[in-house]
Amino acid sequence: MSQSPIDIIDQNTKVVPENLELILEGFEAESSNKTWMKNTGKTVAILLKDEYFVSGAGLPGRFKAEKVEFHWGQSNASAGSEHSINGRRFPVEVREVHSLQ
Repeated sequence: MSQSPIDIIDQNTKVVPENLELILEGFEAESSNKTWMKNTGKTVAILLKDEYFVSGAGLPGRFKAEKVEFHWGQSNASAGSEHSINGRRFPVEVREVHSLQ
């Protein structure tokens, strides 16, 4: 029940005001040449080697962002997302990988 993929059902969700504000640190700065991107043809991974952090939005601390991934279907009409909303999958999905700082 707690594994990917998940289907988010609108009527079963609840907005918690303290979880709304996601704080991004370092993302306004230009990336150094340590950050790099890899395209596998099915996904694009951006490996973040600089100091990028995520906190707030109910997270239990400050996290270092390490990777952002995009994955997609065969066309704009195909379902490339792993997760769904109300049973509907989408052409592209973005995921972030991070570690507790």
